[in-house]
Amino acid sequence: MEELRMKLMIGEKIGLLRKERNITQTELAEYLFLTPQTVSRWEVGTAIPTTENLAALSQIYGVTVDDLLNDREELPAPKKEPPPAETRKGRWLAVALAALSLAVLILAVCVGALLLSQREWEAALSDFPLCVMESLPTSRYILPPKVLLSLLPDTFDTKTAIAIGKELQNVSERTVMNYLKELCRSRLLRKSKAGHYEKIIYDESGKFNMTDNEPSTPDCNG
Repeated sequence: MEELRMKLMIGEKIGLLRKERNITQTELAEYLFLTPQTVSRWEVGTAIPTTENLAALSQIYGVTVDDLLNDREELPAPKKEPPPAETRKGRWLAVALAALSLAVLILAVCVGALLLSQREWEAALSDFPLCVMESLPTSRYILPPKVLLSLLPDTFDTKTAIAIGKELQNVSERTVMNYLKELCRSRLLRKSKAGHYEKIIYDESGKFNMTDNEPSTPDCNG
């Protein structure tokens, strides 16, 4: 009888404290790595927690083990703390959000760096002389329109432009033609006649003339 009374008394306290702290049997079981049925058996007095479980319960409820075992009607007031299950869920959510934010930040930095490096690379290539361009592995750079322009003579035909594009990076004929159109729209080229182009040479005042100028490509042999 004494053992049964002890079980009922402990089970009643476990259930009362659980309800006061707004914890369900399932949440309490998850925190203790047990099943909800085990918690239910404690509360109805058909089983009693082990010493380890009593210690864990005392930490969850904010009471001592003696408070759970002693036959006292008054119990300590519940602490204003979130239930253990909610605390764990909140922590996992915070960790997940932090990891997601970090991943998005890293991705944005990588994409930005990639775009910036590509633009800087193409801008630098546009000023490279022919001897430097020919020394680069063709798989390491993209031939932009201004680079193609720097490799062409002052007057040239379509076949010459296509041949230079293919020789440097196997650029397709269609891509070369699109480059020539873009250079014409940018007023860097003009058509002298069908299939023939001339570079537009600008003077210091910003005006252009069509007079011949000396090749700008340095001599690679000396």
